[in-house]
Amino acid sequence: MVVDQHTPPDEPLLSALVAGADLSPHGLYRHIRFSHGRERVPDAFLEMHWRMEVLELFQLWRHR
Repeated sequence: MVVDQHTPPDEPLLSALVAGADLSPHGLYRHIRFSHGRERVPDAFLEMHWRMEVLELFQLWRHR
């Protein structure tokens, strides 16, 4: 996504905030991570990784 074009590699992608109707990672989350050169997350851990990125984003914003 264009919104993540300038996201530093050590920060979570802003597109992580896009969720499915059941509050799970959006279907394109894995693809967006890949297209921005992020490390692959195994399928079994993808949802937990996504949840951690969302929490990290909230923490970043809270302290800015």
